[in-house]
Amino acid sequence: MVMQDEQKPEQRQFSLFSLSPLRIAAIYAFFSALWFLFSAWILFRTVSDTATIQWLMNINALVFIVFTAWLVFFLTHSYAQAMRASQRALEDSERLYHSTIDALRDGIVVITRDRKVRMCNTIFSAWIGSEPDRTIGVSLPDLPGSWPAAAWEEIDAVFAGKGMTERELTLKTASGSTMPAEIRSIPVIDNGGVTMAVIVIRDITGRRMLENLKMGMFKEMEKNTLEFARLSDQIRNPLQVILGLVSHGETETDATIGGQIMEIDALVQQLDRGWVESGKLREFITRYYGEADIPGPE
Repeated sequence: MVMQDEQKPEQRQFSLFSLSPLRIAAIYAFFSALWFLFSAWILFRTVSDTATIQWLMNINALVFIVFTAWLVFFLTHSYAQAMRASQRALEDSERLYHSTIDALRDGIVVITRDRKVRMCNTIFSAWIGSEPDRTIGVSLPDLPGSWPAAAWEEIDAVFAGKGMTERELTLKTASGSTMPAEIRSIPVIDNGGVTMAVIVIRDITGRRMLENLKMGMFKEMEKNTLEFARLSDQIRNPLQVILGLVSHGETETDATIGGQIMEIDALVQQLDRGWVESGKLREFITRYYGEADIPGPE
């Protein structure tokens, strides 16, 4: 979305000719010299009486004082208006910028080469138990909470000119709790050198919980798959013995028992097919997550 500031006509007029203290002094000097040269030239060419000339010169001096006072007031007032407009635009831009970064769910902190905080958002200040205004200017190592040595290595690498770095670490907040985080350090380059670093901290607690949940599910799936195989063997072996005993009998009871055994064997075969399908599912998961990511049964 592109935002365009609406300017009043007088503001647009002043923006075409930017005033500065040097330009104000130059305008004053130009009009003063022009006034004295032309007023003296006109006075001496039109009046010859000495007393009249003296009286007109006094009047000319008074008019000059009034005119230059108005000129200086007009120029300085215009300059002050332009400065106030620039200050308001800067404040509006800063408020918009802070509102934008405060709306993010990630913690953001900007530090200088000496590790002092230049700016941060409310998420980061909440993690360290402070306010953004109280955090600015404070050295990052002096803030509540703790950063592992690997985090400082990443930050030092950014200032050493190695570009953006990204790493997953565990941070300790001001409340004493630990937080798994993804830390991304982005260099701010000025005049060919890295002057500041923007550190984006993303809380990945939810992601870690989801990964642990998936690992638990995979582990349970592996365990159930092996249980299917054991259960199939434990059922089929006694059935084979019983079937062998009743197969030699010719009574109706033997035939009934044999039929029931065949039905049980069909159920066991269904368990075998389920075990095969579970094995295929495990192969699919292994292909996408890797064998090392799927823990084996206990």
